[in-house]
Amino acid sequence: MAILIVSGLSGAGKSNVIKVLEDIDYYCIDNLPPQLLLSVSELKYEKIAVVIDTRSRDQYDNLLVEIKNLKNHNISYQLLFLYCDKEEILNRYKYTRRTHPLVSDKNPSLTAAIDDEMKMCQKVMNESNTIIDTTYLTVSKLRKIIIENYSDGN
Repeated sequence: MAILIVSGLSGAGKSNVIKVLEDIDYYCIDNLPPQLLLSVSELKYEKIAVVIDTRSRDQYDNLLVEIKNLKNHNISYQLLFLYCDKEEILNRYKYTRRTHPLVSDKNPSLTAAIDDEMKMCQKVMNESNTIIDTTYLTVSKLRKIIIENYSDGN
């Protein structure tokens, strides 16, 4: 069993990816605090995917430490990172009218929140096994990529 860790920028398509993974028989957990990653490895599922992202706020910085714990326990994993161009993320948020998870007193604007998130995610993105840039991808194209790369036999 290997754990698929899905991370990335808000608005880059993580929700779409997790839906596809469920369709191809992954047991999926969204918005997992990083410190629970090792515990998830004890679950008796053949295929597990977890989304860990900046919604966990300050805990997100611990993701790479927790991944190191997986390595120390000889637990195999893959880290998939979803990236998207800043301008496209701005467009996606304007279209959906959702609030970015990092908009706060510290980041009062959407632009400031996106900039902060890009900085927070840089180290995780650098350590990822796979990076998918969703800037110009349709949902159906992203779905096809996920199925090709993560369905049985791959």
